[in-house]
Formats: sequence, structure tokens, C-alpha cells
Amino acid sequence: MPSELLDIIQKNIDELRVRAVRALIAFFVFFLIFFTFKVEYYRILGMRIPLLYPDPYDNAGAQFLKLSEYHVLPKNVELIALKPTDAMVADIYSVMFLALLFSMPFIVIEIGKFVAPGLKRRELQAIRSLGIPAAILFAIGSLFGFWYV
Repeated sequence: MPSELLDIIQKNIDELRVRAVRALIAFFVFFLIFFTFKVEYYRILGMRIPLLYPDPYDNAGAQFLKLSEYHVLPKNVELIALKPTDAMVADIYSVMFLALLFSMPFIVIEIGKFVAPGLKRRELQAIRSLGIPAAILFAIGSLFGFWYV
């Protein structure tokens, strides 16, 4: 009996490790993309199209930091760096936030695949029917809070 229980626990821990590694891979892929590229707009056939351009100094994290500084801070407030590393740390934090934001669907899918075998059919249907509207409402509320509050 204890050997069977340990085997079941070992299988669950192995599956959890595999799911966690997959989620971390998604996070680090987005981290590298946002840390090494910036979003630059090009005019192609009269349309303004955003494309990724390699620039580690003015990367997507720095662009997001400038955008949030413009939209969130009052006009008379200015960000200052008190230590030489403050600007780099702020850039890394904003890149990590963007990576977490964009990798969240992959993380949720991996969590769902880990938890799904332990749920009943009705519980799975309830989660699926509520998950997408909840995610959409959360995104709308976040954008509303960022742009209008």
C-alpha cells in the first residue's frame, strides 16, 4: 500500500514538474523577445503596421515604462534614478511584467491540464463556461483602469 501511494505521488510530482517547466519556457521566451526587441511602426501600403526591431537599449520594456509614465503619472511628476542600477532594474521589471502578461494563457492552460484529471465533467464545463468571459472582463477592466483612471 505505501509503495503504491508513493508511486502515485511521484507521478503527480513528475507531471507537475513537466507542466511548470513548460510554463517557465513560455515565460522566458516572451522575456527574451521583450528584452531584445522593440516595437517599431512601419508604413506598408499606406497602413501603419507594428513590427519587432532588435534594439536591446530601447526595448519593449522601456517602451512600456515610457507609456505607463505618460499615462499614469501626473504631468508635473518626473521619474528619477537614485542609483546607477535603478533604470536597468525598472526595465527588467517591466519586461518581466510584459512576459508574465503574455505568457499567462500558456500558464493557465498548463495549470488546467494538471488539474483537469481530478475534476468532474460538470466542474470542467462550469470552469470552461466561466473562464473566457471572466478573462475578457478582467482585460477590459484592466485597460479601463490603465487608460481612464
